[in-house]
Amino acid sequence: MRSTTYNAASNAIFACLQNDPPDWDFLDALLSELMILPTLSEQASLFCRELCAHVKAENDRLLASMTPQHAHRLLNVFTSVANIQQKVDGNTSSTLRHYVNAIETGIRLLPPLSSGTTLTFRDIILASWFASFAFSTLPPSPEPNNILDAIQDRTSTDHLPHLDNTGLALVHAVHHASDGFIDSMLDPTTGTLPRVMLFPDQAQMLSAVVFASPHTTSDVWAALHSSQSTYEVKTATSSALLTLARRIQEGALIADLGLDIPRCSNDALVLLLHYLALSLFPSASAFNDTGVVLCGMSSNTAPNTPRVASGRDVARLYYEKGLRIDPTHPHLLSNFGSLLKDEGHNTSAIGVFNHALKLHPELDIALVNMANTLKDMGRPADAVPYYLKAVTINPGLVNAYCGLSMSMNAVCNWTARDHWLTNAIAICEEHLSDLHHQNIGILGERSVDDWLLTVALTTSRPQCDHSLRRWVHRFCLFTDVSDGRQPLLNEGSFLMRLIDWYRTRMQHRRYIETYGETLYGEEVLSPPEAAPTARPFGFVLSSASLQKVPTVLPFHTFTLPLPSRTIRRIAHRNSLRVSHNIMTQISPDRVPLLPLPPLKQRINFSDHPLSHLMKSVFQLHDRNRFGVFLYATSPSDGSVFRQYFEQGDLNFLDVSSWSNVDIVNMIEEDHIHILVDLGGYTRGARSEIFAARTSPVQISLMGYAGTLAASWCDYLVCDSITCPIDLFARVQAYRKRSLNHCCQHSDFGVSVGEEGDPESSSPHWIYTECPIYMPHTYFVTDHKQSYRHGENLSVEERAQMPAERLWNDETKCRADLRRALFPDLPLNAIIFANFNQLYKVWTAFLLHANN
Repeated sequence: MRSTTYNAASNAIFACLQNDPPDWDFLDALLSELMILPTLSEQASLFCRELCAHVKAENDRLLASMTPQHAHRLLNVFTSVANIQQKVDGNTSSTLRHYVNAIETGIRLLPPLSSGTTLTFRDIILASWFASFAFSTLPPSPEPNNILDAIQDRTSTDHLPHLDNTGLALVHAVHHASDGFIDSMLDPTTGTLPRVMLFPDQAQMLSAVVFASPHTTSDVWAALHSSQSTYEVKTATSSALLTLARRIQEGALIADLGLDIPRCSNDALVLLLHYLALSLFPSASAFNDTGVVLCGMSSNTAPNTPRVASGRDVARLYYEKGLRIDPTHPHLLSNFGSLLKDEGHNTSAIGVFNHALKLHPELDIALVNMANTLKDMGRPADAVPYYLKAVTINPGLVNAYCGLSMSMNAVCNWTARDHWLTNAIAICEEHLSDLHHQNIGILGERSVDDWLLTVALTTSRPQCDHSLRRWVHRFCLFTDVSDGRQPLLNEGSFLMRLIDWYRTRMQHRRYIETYGETLYGEEVLSPPEAAPTARPFGFVLSSASLQKVPTVLPFHTFTLPLPSRTIRRIAHRNSLRVSHNIMTQISPDRVPLLPLPPLKQRINFSDHPLSHLMKSVFQLHDRNRFGVFLYATSPSDGSVFRQYFEQGDLNFLDVSSWSNVDIVNMIEEDHIHILVDLGGYTRGARSEIFAARTSPVQISLMGYAGTLAASWCDYLVCDSITCPIDLFARVQAYRKRSLNHCCQHSDFGVSVGEEGDPESSSPHWIYTECPIYMPHTYFVTDHKQSYRHGENLSVEERAQMPAERLWNDETKCRADLRRALFPDLPLNAIIFANFNQLYKVWTAFLLHANN
């Protein structure tokens, strides 16, 4: 916008606002013209600020003449200004404040509040939080007044002024509440305001409970909200709430909202904004958006409430309710089908996707979801046409490219495979770069000196000058943003790795303080009580948003020609999401419970079954030295392998239906010293159990043939062929430290941009774990299930047989079998066998292999 145009527009706006009522159509047209411009300059931002100055004074008094019939037009102006500001400056505090202006204006203009006390966005949020918490702890009721009566009975215990006969609403009582009101709602585990699961009917009553007084009858409430102008205000306010929630999901900081709520987490606030938006205007889209948020959340609920359902369970209710409003809603249908697929109801999911595609044939996400479902059902040939149509409609769907290449491999159709893979890799790299912009500024909520105090508390020993300078440098990278820069570093990664570093070392420190430097105990001791801890991380983590992950899954990296840095970062982003999930369920400041020292000649070893390959491994442990515990995280399939473990003499426990927190507590109660992960990043794995640091030593073995790139995985069982020593970052870092004698015993902590940081730019390493090398191969093949019955030898006879005789007999057996199966195949021809899905075949090698 040129300066002359800007001045003319500014003068026109001033003249427009002098009218009674203002010319809203002109304002809408002008703002719409700004929004469609490809680029916006700083002058557009100045223009928006001047517009707001003409509309609203600093004391929140409206300057423009306002009638109830035009209230929604003012809300639309604030929302449009916020969208323009966001396009110019991003999610800054001034941008978010415009959304808050729209919401506050809408709420104040809603009857019966329009003539009451001036309310703030903070009042609205706290009242909604309290009402949601009341819903989850009070008996269910279909009437808002019943809920209000129950709230009225308990207001004194919750530090709320009593709702007397003045007709004030709950939100007014919150406006005058003391600071103890917030403390009364805090989750004692995380120290933050709780994330509350509400069922759809409860969420729809939220605004009535928050904004009506206990003496407002349902008839009066209905009459107050039946007018067209009120309907339009509610619709506009609901839209502003959902847009604000979306900005927070994109990485906007709660601190920039000016809420002054010290313990408010991003996830909990986003969910609350969706509840409030839905209660004001229960549209199909609002139900869909709320369901999506719930799907991404774990099952932890408010304190002292029963765990009745997971986020996905409740999300299904929202999808079903939204479909009753609009049975043709495209995204509701697609998301509902995806949820059914994830629950294992593939046939039902296909029916939903078919219905969605009949109504919306060009719906790209439904096409991909249909294709993914067919692929997972073992029907790759049927999946391919859906993938092809999806990428034709939307070439940016990286998930479609991955599924398409795998499905085409499975049917031995390698047409244009390189093209699909190239596109998938390019889009994946873009996603990895974009995710750097999440969670910028969260570490700045504490000073560098405060962070250094946490480091000193954790290490309990003085740092050498070199180590101390490194710590100062790291924290300054994230906290010193006085020049306005936003470092292209993954701040969320540093925070999650710092939390794990803190919890691990505090556990070790307390073990030494409690038991001394002993490896074994001579008698059974009573476990120590959990010691009270400082809370350096709880509030900071509550400001962090859930880590986004690339659409290329870690398991897919085995089949894609990706550089080592990309493989490492994909795995690491998934580890961050896992860590965030579990740390919002248990306090990040909670130090893991100490396992008792193992009794003389007895060490606990925890594991869970991995098919028949590992069948005999558990029995081969020396029971005088190891106590073996098996935790099954998948339900029984009734197979003989599962029955072998269930009916054996091992410590077997089926925890497949347990929550992550309950499993963590059980492992701690069992005093496990070494926890082995046989799942990794595979379907159905429960990596959150390991991210909780349930054991002092944690190992990855067998199930996932790559790096977890997670700070909570200490060791990787491998061999020197599959995992060369130079590809381990910890080995490289150790070699460098060994050259510096003053730093050999220093704890360098959490690296940033160097060896050990999964986000570093180095292309020369992959693994964040320490290697445990097996002498020949890491891969376990159960010898007790090998083909032996044709030998007609007992175990004792076989043990006495010369090795050369056994091998000659084996090669003759193989040759005879080969001739019987492939009589026309030359003896020098190599036979490749793949006992996996076909997409795992290295097609480039097969296409060029001779003989």
